Amino acid sequence: MLFKLAVVAEHRLNPTEGFRVVAGALTEGLRRAGHRIDLVEPKQLRGAMARWLVNPPDAVIFAHGPGRGTVVASALIRRLMKTKVIWIATRPDLAGLPSWLQSRRTAHGVICNRVRDDLQSVAIDAEFVQQYIGIAPARVAAGGDSAHPWPDLAAEGRLVVLHVGHLRSNRGLEVLARAKRELPDKIDVVVQSSPTFEPDPEVVDDLRSSGVLIRHGYQADLGSLYRSADLYAFPTRPGSGGAIDLPLGVLEALASGTPVLSTPFGALEAALSETRGVIFARQEKFVDVLRRLTDGSERLQRPYSFPERLDVARTVEASQSLLEALCGKS
Repeated sequence: MLFKLAVVAEHRLNPTEGFRVVAGALTEGLRRAGHRIDLVEPKQLRGAMARWLVNPPDAVIFAHGPGRGTVVASALIRRLMKTKVIWIATRPDLAGLPSWLQSRRTAHGVICNRVRDDLQSVAIDAEFVQQYIGIAPARVAAGGDSAHPWPDLAAEGRLVVLHVGHLRSNRGLEVLARAKRELPDKIDVVVQSSPTFEPDPEVVDDLRSSGVLIRHGYQADLGSLYRSADLYAFPTRPGSGGAIDLPLGVLEALASGTPVLSTPFGALEAALSETRGVIFARQEKFVDVLRRLTDGSERLQRPYSFPERLDVARTVEASQSLLEALCGKS
C-alpha cells in the first residue's frame, strides 16, 4: 500500500547531526518504497497544518523528538483531521511537560528504541513498535581516497582515540582531556568537531591544553576518519542529553569496523551489549579502561560486522508496516 505522507524534520542535503541523518535516511527509504513525500520543516508546520485542513495527507511522520511542540501539534492534528500521526522517537524530550499535555491522544503510532513511560504518558492509545533507529552503513563505506585524515599525527606505538561531535560541555570531553594528560605517551586523542554548532571555548581550551588534536570543518569521507582510529570514544554521561538515543558517531564507528568505548548512554547498552568490539564503562572508569588497553591487560577487539538490527532499512520497514496497520483502519 502506498500513501501520501508529510515528514516533519530538519532536512539537509549533507546532514551531519544524528537526528538529521536519521530523518534523511528514513525519508529517502519511504520515497524509494513509492510513497509521495511532502517535506516539512518544523518552522513551517503551522502553515502546513492549515493546508492539511483542506488537503490532508494520509499520515504525518514526526522524524525527531518528540518534544513539547510535537506533542501539541500531534494533539491538534488528531483533533482536527483524520490524518494518522507517527512519531520516530530518536530522542524524546518530555521532561517538565505541563499536566494538560499528559494522558492525551496524540500519536497513533510510535517507533522507538525502547518503550518508555514518558512516551506512553503522552500518547496513551498509540501503537508502540520497538525498533532500533539506526543508520545506513553505506554512509561510511570506503571511498576512493585512502589518504590518512591526519598525516601529521605521530601515532606510532600509541593508541589513536577518536571522538566526533559537538565541542560542548555536556558531551563529557573533559574525560578525554584527562585521559591524554594521564597517558600522554600511550594515546593520541583526536576530536572532529561538528560543523553545525559553534564550539564552547572553554571545552576547546581544555582539550588543546591537554594535547588533544582538534579538527574542524566538514569531513566528506567519514569512513576514512573512523578507520584511521584504533578506538572510538563516546564519554557522554547518561542522562545529560546532547545526543540521540543511539548516537551517530558510535554507529558510524561500528559500521567502519572501529572498536568503541562508550558510557551506557541512551539505548546503546540495550542495543550493543552483546556486540563484539564494544566496551561499556562509566565516565570515571574511562581512563582505567584506556590504560588497560594500552598496557595489554585488556584486549581490543574489532567488530565483525555492523549489526543488521541497527540498519535504517529496518526502521523504514517498521514504518511501512505501521502505516499499513494504521491507515488501513481509516
